[in-house]
Amino acid sequence: ENLKIVRSSYKLVRGLMGSGKTSVLKARARRLATANPDWKILVLSFNKGLAQDTRKVLAENKNIESTNIHALITSVLRVMNKYEWRKVISQEYWLRHEADSFPIIKELGVNFIHEEISWIQDVMLRSRSQYLRVKRVGRGSIKTLNQEKREQIYDVLEKLNVFLDKQHQFTFETMVLHFLDKLEKNEIVYPQYDAILIDEAQDFAPSWIKVVNFLLKEGGSLFLADDPSQSIFRYFTWAQKGVDVVGRTRWLRKPYRSTKQIFEAARAIVKDDPVTQDRLKTEGNYEEPDLESEFLREGNKPLLNRMSNLQEEINFIDTQVNYLRQKHNVPFDKIALVHNVPYELSKYRRDLSKYKINFHTCRTIKGLEFEAVIFCGLEGFFRNGVDDQGEVSHQKSLIYTTMGRAKNHLFMTYRNTVADQFSVFNEYVTHFR
Repeated sequence: ENLKIVRSSYKLVRGLMGSGKTSVLKARARRLATANPDWKILVLSFNKGLAQDTRKVLAENKNIESTNIHALITSVLRVMNKYEWRKVISQEYWLRHEADSFPIIKELGVNFIHEEISWIQDVMLRSRSQYLRVKRVGRGSIKTLNQEKREQIYDVLEKLNVFLDKQHQFTFETMVLHFLDKLEKNEIVYPQYDAILIDEAQDFAPSWIKVVNFLLKEGGSLFLADDPSQSIFRYFTWAQKGVDVVGRTRWLRKPYRSTKQIFEAARAIVKDDPVTQDRLKTEGNYEEPDLESEFLREGNKPLLNRMSNLQEEINFIDTQVNYLRQKHNVPFDKIALVHNVPYELSKYRRDLSKYKINFHTCRTIKGLEFEAVIFCGLEGFFRNGVDDQGEVSHQKSLIYTTMGRAKNHLFMTYRNTVADQFSVFNEYVTHFR
């Protein structure tokens, strides 16, 4: 499998947030499609929103298919292999339902168990013994996972698998594994592509890359675009994924999307983080950002706002939304309100949906961009696991990625107090109460 990738013609483009990786990828796809009209070309994005946007941009090229990994697998199973299809349920929802049956779920929390089981599936560990022996990497909370806890977590996974088989259902995670199993046994019909291009590739798990390897024709072209510092879902090195990128990497160093002031503020939260720096330098050839380019736009510093309660926050946001519309002529659909907790986000939507602005979590806004971003709920970060270097780094990546969605205007809010980690913003933001 590694030889097949090595023999393919591919490049890895790494770049800062907003440095044009996606634009380069789209241009590459168009060039390949035009030069090779008989080729089948696949562009894979991390989520639905990115895939839809890419599909619109590349619509004129009929030999390009733009989608995400789960939608692609769903299509292959439902259309080309109907007998293999199963209803998809939420793995996280199932864990919540089973919390009373497993003390380990209550002890470590549904989110923790969900992420750990997803990791087991993503790296394709096939047995309990493999999980108990493997060196656990890619997660800061390793110190809590002794052998006893691993045994209990695998008990949960086994019950999940029994339940899914009995009900003839998938979770999104097990759907990928089922698909891989059928590919390896050559038991299904599946498409193959002359070229595959992957956006936000840093968040593609090893199992996803293995699927890509099957779908790419022998000698086909693989093109990757990633930014390790924006890895907010999972992180695996390219070596772990079986892809040799050493010496085949190009860095994009100029952040064009955001103003210089917004980018500098966002970068402040991650630039001295040791875990992020290790990620950036894992495959070598790391280059520092170029913040002196004549093409960088100037703007106002982000506004960091301290609020006493939700209603005060809603009133402030209401004022800012109208200010952006009237003073800067920013359409409502070019404004995004972001909160890291879906339940909390619904509270803002209730009072502000009249403006038809966009509402996102830190995860769903990934890869998108807006004229203005209002980032709420900073007080919720770094409350748990602040002594855990991996977890702190993960939360910093969420903040960095969210801030970088703003092109020209960035407002951030918190209630009463925030963690000490936010002190790095002091020289890069305007404080307001």
